[in-house]
Amino acid sequence: MGQILNRGRRASPRLPRAFRVFWFGEAVSLFGTATTATLLSLLAATQLDAGPG
Repeated sequence: MGQILNRGRRASPRLPRAFRVFWFGEAVSLFGTATTATLLSLLAATQLDAGPG
């Protein structure tokens, strides 16, 4: 019966919820860090006339 319902798709084991939530949080954190670094540099260059040299 399982073979009929699967229709050739490979069954993938699901990761535990805590593990998925942890890595989602890590990805959001990295995205926030990259965004902040970019926006603070842009803000400093445009508003404070900071730049190389």
